[in-house]
Amino acid sequence: MLKRYSLLIPLLVVFLFSCSDNNEESIKKEELELLKTEVFSIHDQVLPDLLITLPASKDSLTAYIPKVSHTRADSLKKSFAKLDPVQLNMTKWMKQYDSKKIEEKGSLDERISYVRDQKEKLIKVKTQMAEGINTANNLVMISRMGLFKPKMNKNIPDKGLMNRARF
Repeated sequence: MLKRYSLLIPLLVVFLFSCSDNNEESIKKEELELLKTEVFSIHDQVLPDLLITLPASKDSLTAYIPKVSHTRADSLKKSFAKLDPVQLNMTKWMKQYDSKKIEEKGSLDERISYVRDQKEKLIKVKTQMAEGINTANNLVMISRMGLFKPKMNKNIPDKGLMNRARF
């Protein structure tokens, strides 16, 4: 009877170790899936800003450039130019993202590392996008509030604030 148990004990030990390896692997697979979901969630948050919000802000800024003084127009154009790299960074990220590196190629640890790196890059792009949109929106708001001095027609003398007021 002792011989029966002596064979069973090593089998039980092997079984337990094989279960722990599978458990660790399944935890890593779950982590990979979670990271992929987070990356796509961030991507889905940033993409509408890239395609809709940022271009609309740029269009609003462009509309105000002819309405302001030369000095203010230069200031708006410089601020406007800062928005282009924001769009380029998102485009670069999308081009360099390689979903094949996440599939069954490479070890599970390498794939997890790749997705973590992509997530960090995308978070930076998201931050830049939010800052760019915030800057553009602030400039549009300032322009709409009239804090940028409008161009004055040199042929009409400036007779003060009452001459510019619209009743």
